[in-house]
Amino acid sequence: MENTVRLLCVLSVFCALAMNLTPEGREKRVMSFVCSVVLLFSLFRSFREPDWEIWAREAAQLRRREEGFLQDAERLEDELQRTVIEDKCRTYILNKARQMQIDLEDASVAVQWSMEGIWVPHSAVIFSKASEGERALFSSVLETELGIPVSRQKWRTDGA
Repeated sequence: MENTVRLLCVLSVFCALAMNLTPEGREKRVMSFVCSVVLLFSLFRSFREPDWEIWAREAAQLRRREEGFLQDAERLEDELQRTVIEDKCRTYILNKARQMQIDLEDASVAVQWSMEGIWVPHSAVIFSKASEGERALFSSVLETELGIPVSRQKWRTDGA
């Protein structure tokens, strides 16, 4: 197809030059007819005799690109789902702390891909100056409700 377009461009330039050099009148009409026939012939010839090898190569490249795009889309969707789950867990922790009247500055949650094929909360970092009793109470809530064991909960007091 690319070769056909190139050929048509070259022929169009030659036809334009020939038309400009041809004097007005009958000769110009004949030259116009000849140029039209040449351009149409070259266009139809490419459709009549397609190069199947080039077509097959381009079709294979198109399939490879499509597969690449699909893999990229799946990877991006996976990353987006992971980010959404982490953000929802973070919001849950902050809301739960507010509900329990425990002062939290911030929290972050890391998720992990499970055997069931979903993202689940794996660990948490909690920024708070809460007392030991509040920490123990809140840690047990996180373990129960989010499934994050106390061993994977890190409490920090150095700010967000």
